[in-house]
Amino acid sequence: MTAPSPQGGQGPTLRNVLENARSEHGCDLKDLTVFDTKADPYRLDTPKNHRVGAWAARQIARFFRPGQRIHIRGLHYAIVAKGNVRKPDGKIYRITDPDWEWLAEEAMKAARWLGYVPFDRISDKRNAEPIIHRARASPEPTARNLYASRLDSANRGRPRRNLRHRAHGAAYRIRS
Repeated sequence: MTAPSPQGGQGPTLRNVLENARSEHGCDLKDLTVFDTKADPYRLDTPKNHRVGAWAARQIARFFRPGQRIHIRGLHYAIVAKGNVRKPDGKIYRITDPDWEWLAEEAMKAARWLGYVPFDRISDKRNAEPIIHRARASPEPTARNLYASRLDSANRGRPRRNLRHRAHGAAYRIRS
């Protein structure tokens, strides 16, 4: 079977690459599997995953402009908003955790690795880039700040007494 390659053109499928390596080196399929069998991209090249990957590509083409970068959650909401969209197994895609996880973990993985959707078309960013705040350089050591830091470290973990008088009484007291 010749299907779209991960590079986007027609060529040997991932499974063919794996089978050729297996024949060439005389080893078992499990010897060439790097990840779990469900996660290894070379093990995704099955008829079922081709149906799932092609389905995901059709949904992207249906809801987004050609070449538009998309976020998987945006595709999820577009499918749900349309309503009555059938998955490859014939069941209706619903706004449930199992359907979301299937879309994100199975359908989109198959679509990308099997060449139905270019990798760079999908934006996987969930959060904005982090902002790193660097601490200011600590002050030059002086007798005052060295003494204060020794007191802080010496008193860590020890209870402190509340010296303020409370008219209503404290809920807890430290007894000496």
